[in-house]
Amino acid sequence: MKLNSAPKIKYCKVCKTEICSKHYRLNCGSLFCDFHYKENKNNYNKIYKFKNRFILREKYKIYRKTATGRKKANENNKRMAKKFRYKWRARAKVHYAIKTGKLIPKPCEICGVIKVQGHHADYSKPYDVQWLCALHHRIIDGKQIYL
Repeated sequence: MKLNSAPKIKYCKVCKTEICSKHYRLNCGSLFCDFHYKENKNNYNKIYKFKNRFILREKYKIYRKTATGRKKANENNKRMAKKFRYKWRARAKVHYAIKTGKLIPKPCEICGVIKVQGHHADYSKPYDVQWLCALHHRIIDGKQIYL
């Protein structure tokens, strides 16, 4: 055990400014100053979620089966339905058109995969749907993370 050992000085990874120990603890041990911590936190969360997506997906499935999980999911669905009513209406029209046979899903327009999702470029035109596989749909929506 060392006595009178001085604490190590920590520096921000981006701007190289000194980080005081109080902020280091508040920012969960991150090596960023307050400004860069807020900027980089979302990137770290996205990368973590991407690397652990299979584990997180299984945990979420288990959580959704609990009473609390179902309740939270229903609340979230109701909130999103109110907030993005135009999106929900467009999707509902497409689902109904597929069910009645008025709209037939085609293979992915980019790679030709048969299991597809409908992509709306403009929700005011609900039947103007671009058919894409899950991967290309994420890429077009800008949600795909490349490592």
